[in-house]
Amino acid sequence: MDEEWILWSELKKRYPEAKLSYSMMERKAGLVVLRTVPVEAVREIIEELGLNLIAVDSGFAIHVKKPWINKGTGIEKACEYLGISPKEVAHVGDGENDLDAFRVVGYRVAVAQAPESLKEKADYVTQKPYGDGGAEAIIHILRKSGYLGEGDEDSSGNP
Repeated sequence: MDEEWILWSELKKRYPEAKLSYSMMERKAGLVVLRTVPVEAVREIIEELGLNLIAVDSGFAIHVKKPWINKGTGIEKACEYLGISPKEVAHVGDGENDLDAFRVVGYRVAVAQAPESLKEKADYVTQKPYGDGGAEAIIHILRKSGYLGEGDEDSSGNP
């Protein structure tokens, strides 16, 4: 994470209000910058310094990482270990950082508050946003895959 820390150092000089996410300690790759700084500013600094990084706005934070580290490559690697094709996988997403996963999986669900760029690539878009939308997505996938029938109720008692 050498280039990431070069970026962070420059970002803090220019934007003292910049903050890293509380989840940074668990991260093995990339920086997670809270949205106290515009994503465009982060991208401009990356370009100005000639760093081999990309900045993706997840809606929660700005994820800064190497271009080849993304949810899509993670899914491909997990599927390799499991001996299945990524086309057998469904992915539920709500941010730009889910686009790489959408490129490799067989079924794509966007949660209602997702950006249009994600919704356009989705096979299904939930009616409900956030956590309720995530639950709706899971039920939809289970029904589509034949694990729940149309008459089965979800955990909240909704058909």
